[in-house]
Formats: sequence, C-alpha cells, structure tokens
Amino acid sequence: MTNRMRLWVRCCSVAVVISLFVGVWLATRRQSKLNILIVTLDTTRADRLGCYGYAQALTPAMDSLAASGTQFDRAYASAPLTLPSHATLFSGLYPPEHGLHANGQNSLAEQVPVLAEILQKQGYATGGFVAAFVLDSKFGLDRGFGTYDDRLSDDPHPGHDALHRNRPGNLVVDSALKWLSLNDKQPFLCWVHLYDPHFPYIPHQDDFGNRFVDRPYDGELAFVDQQLKRLVDHLKSRSLDQKTLIVVVGDHGEGLGDHGERTHGNMLYNSCLNVPLIFALPNSSSLPRRVAEPVSLTDVFPTILDCLELSPPQPVSGRSLKPALRGQPVSSGACYSETDEPFHAARCSPLQCLITEQWKFIRTPRQELFDLKNDPQELKNLAAAHPEQVQRLSDLLVKLEQGMTRRDAPQAKLSPAEERALNTLGYTGRQSDPDAVKAQGNLPDTKDMLPYFNQCDDALKEMTFKNYSGAEKILKPVVKAAPSYFEARCSLGVCYYSQKKYSEAATEYQKALEMGASPATVNIQLGMARVMLKDYEAALGNFSEALTLQPEDPEIHYFLGFTLQKLKRFSEAMAEFDQALELNPQFAPALKAANELSRRLDPATP
Repeated sequence: MTNRMRLWVRCCSVAVVISLFVGVWLATRRQSKLNILIVTLDTTRADRLGCYGYAQALTPAMDSLAASGTQFDRAYASAPLTLPSHATLFSGLYPPEHGLHANGQNSLAEQVPVLAEILQKQGYATGGFVAAFVLDSKFGLDRGFGTYDDRLSDDPHPGHDALHRNRPGNLVVDSALKWLSLNDKQPFLCWVHLYDPHFPYIPHQDDFGNRFVDRPYDGELAFVDQQLKRLVDHLKSRSLDQKTLIVVVGDHGEGLGDHGERTHGNMLYNSCLNVPLIFALPNSSSLPRRVAEPVSLTDVFPTILDCLELSPPQPVSGRSLKPALRGQPVSSGACYSETDEPFHAARCSPLQCLITEQWKFIRTPRQELFDLKNDPQELKNLAAAHPEQVQRLSDLLVKLEQGMTRRDAPQAKLSPAEERALNTLGYTGRQSDPDAVKAQGNLPDTKDMLPYFNQCDDALKEMTFKNYSGAEKILKPVVKAAPSYFEARCSLGVCYYSQKKYSEAATEYQKALEMGASPATVNIQLGMARVMLKDYEAALGNFSEALTLQPEDPEIHYFLGFTLQKLKRFSEAMAEFDQALELNPQFAPALKAANELSRRLDPATP
C-alpha cells in the first residue's frame, strides 16, 4: 500500500469516527432538551381545586404536581373566553396585541409568533389535542403543530351548535397518549386541552357514584384530574417525568353565581379571571413553592422559553417567571384583562381591568375598585371612598394600553353551517367596533344587565325542551326592560315563530335587525316569517340581503329560490336551486324543489 493510500485510509477512518461522534453528540443533545407538556383546563376556577384550599375537591393529581412544583396563587386570565386566553398563553400578548377578542370570529395573524412554531424550528415534535370547536385549526392556534387533533366527530352530543361542539377529556387524552407513545424519542411539545368543566356540568356518576350529584362542577374537575393523572403516569412509565416540564393552567374561570354571573364572559371578577397555574419543573427542589404575587397568563410563554434558554423572537407583554420555579422571588406586576362580550350581546359597555398587588380597578360606566388584600371576594366597591386610587389606576391602565402594539386578526374561514350557528348566537354583531361605539357614550353598565342575561339563559333552557310558550313568558319582560338586548329579541322571535305567531316573530326580528343583531341569520329568520305571512316581496329582500353576506350558503339560495317560485319567477328560482346544488349536491330540499320545478316547467321531464 502506498503512502498516499495509507493517508487516504487514515483520513476516511478519522472521518467515520468524527461522523459517529457528531451523530452521537446530536442525538444526546436532542435527548437532553426539556420536553414540554401543557394541559389547559377550560372554565376552571383556582379556588375549586384542593391545592388552592378547597376542602371538597377531589384533585389529587393537580395537588401532587403543586406539592412538588410551583403554584401561582394569583394567576389572571387576559380574558374570560377560551380563544383569546389561549392565544395569550401561546404568544405572551394581551388580546389587543394578538387581535383575538372573542370566540368564533377571527384567526390568529401569521405575524404573531407562537410557542409551537418556535419549538418546531428547534427540532421538537409538536402535538396539539383540543376538545372544543372554539380552538379549531381555522382559528390559527394550530400553527407550528405537526399534529393538531381537533376532530370532534366523537362529540357525544352531535346536536351541539357549531360554537359549542366538544368531546370529553378521556377521548382527548386517548389521542394524546397515542401520539406521545410514537414521539418520545425526540424532544416534544404536547398540548392537551380539557373542556369538561364548561357548562352544562355532569357529575360523572360512573366514576364517582353520587359524590358530585349536588356539585356537578366539582365532579367535572375531578374527572379532569383523572385525565391529568393518565398523562403524568404515562410520563413516569417511560421515565420521561424527569425530562419534562409540566404546565397546568386554566384559560378562565366560572361565575357559579358569584356577583350574579352564572357562567363566564360578561364580567371581570376573580371568579372568572383567577385561574390555576402550576409549573412542575424536573430536577428542582421537592419543597412546594407558592407564589403570592399577581402574575398574568402572558407570562407563561416567556417562562417556558426561558426554561429552554430561548428568548421570544419579538417583544411580549409577559415576563419570565423562571426565578420563581427555582424558589427565588419575583417582582409584583400589573395585570390587564378585558371582555367585549357584553357589547356584542346587548350593546353594553365593554370592560377592562387592571390588577396590582393590592388593588383591582374595573373600568365601566360605574367604576369599581376592590382592595384584594382585605376583600379577595370583591364584595365592597371602594371607588367612591378612594377617588385618588381610582384616578391613579385609571391612568396606569391607559398608559398600559397606550404601550400595546395593537393588531387586527383576519376573519376566520367558517363553513355556511358554522356561520349560521354562530350568527344565531349573535356573533356576527361583532363586526361593529366596540371602542368606536363606546366613544359615543351612554352605553349601559353590564352589571345592570346580568339579571336579564340569566333570564335569557333560563328561556334558552326551556326552548331546548321545546317549551316555547314558557320561554316566551320569560323573554317578554326581558325585552321590555332591556330593549337593546337584541339576542333576547331574537330568541323571542324564535318562540313566536315556533308557535306560529308569525306577525309577532317578524316584529321582533325586525327590531333586532335594527339594533345591530346578526344581519345574515336574522334576515333569514325574518324572511321565513314573512314567507309564512305570504309577504313574498319583503321576504325576497331579506333573503337577498342575507345572500350578499353569505354567498356560499346553499340554504340561503334555496330560500331565495323558494320565494322566487312563489312570485312565479320560475327561471330565477331554478337558477337559485341549481346554485344551491352546486354548493352542496346532497342538499335534499334543493334537489326536491329543482326536480318538482323542472316537471312543472316541462311535463315531459321524467
């Protein structure tokens, strides 16, 4: 062998050794990265968990994580709604900054960096498993997830409207565990969303007997805790628990009657904003750490990145809480929250609040100030007694808002059926800008509307059981006392229509439309009432207006064709039936109507 050949062999051998070394080094580096498991608990109040002091709770899995991790006693959601709150969790931004203020309307803008996208670029396997339509991929939180399981075909209640389709937590966790089993050879980010504590609550008697029959909300939390235990047990069975940061966090709370609010969305009291937040960081002290300072869900995103020695690619409103996970103190910061829901439901004033270590200020027509140190239940409004404190916090809130870089979020692409379902709930009224309307002044205070919101809920329950006369008796006084509550008017219109009181239904739909209710769906409802009154010309105008707003909806084309047929405009009617079938070839009413009209126009048609 020549010297040149010997040199070549040595070089090849060295190259092979270096290649093997680099491969082992990269594999080791990949394995040394911290895994992330995020479990978001929908509609979960912190004060209904055992680790937060609730004696009647059955939440051993959460209690155990809190005992070995870091529990934040005063973590505040940025909004009492699922989509805006989750967008805050994964971006570190407040709703005005990421642009999502409501459920079911907009999609997160591409320009907003999110956690999954960042970690996917770092070589992480990324899987998201959500339990409800409000987090469907069309709303933009799927970005960066290699797997995003938002399938709701296994919803045990397929009759749910589009916004409230969901599936139970055990099915969500089944899917997540299957994915984890296939993706634990590389660092992973796994997000599991559990929707079960959302109304309506069930006591889970199959799991707990009669223990929660009188406390079904607590039963939902116990069921969710079981699902969390399944995830933690899986990590332990694969020796992944010491390589995984576990974050358990609520997206918002639930009123449960506090301050007159039964569910959530309309108010900014702690019952709906103070949520559980637990970080279980591996290889940290086994001593439990509880943090009393107020923190925001904006802090979750930068904290997770800091634990991975990464920084947010753009400025965020949150700050890293990593020092607290190591037992070090964190400074107290001001937290912002908001809700526009009252405006969209009944043209009441939107709410914004600022929370400091001692005080909470809620900006509303009748401003509220609470001393959280001495009145954590927010029972005594001190605004009149401390005007100087109101002014200071009001100025601080304005300054915080002025420092935000506001973004608009693009409209989500919904199917016609989803559009109709959301419109029925009043959601397309959101096209109005609450800030612009608020500037006009004289908007009602949401506190005054809470009794009517609750009565409307009672009426909707009656309507669920087709007790339209009973619902009518509830709604008529509501509409009289709160004439701007157009959602109540729409529900009253449905009650009238279902009892064949078509003239009264048309009157309510017309008033609701004039007040800013969902123009597409209410025009359809008004058009149908006018058809029953044989006022076909007026109905034609309603269906035509609805079609300009939702041109891809086959049902509107069908309604329009039906009305044109009544006006003996047969060729135009056939064109609408054909258009409906082009959009949905299986749409049976349009198919039947087109066949019948064809035979009428041409008796030779088979």
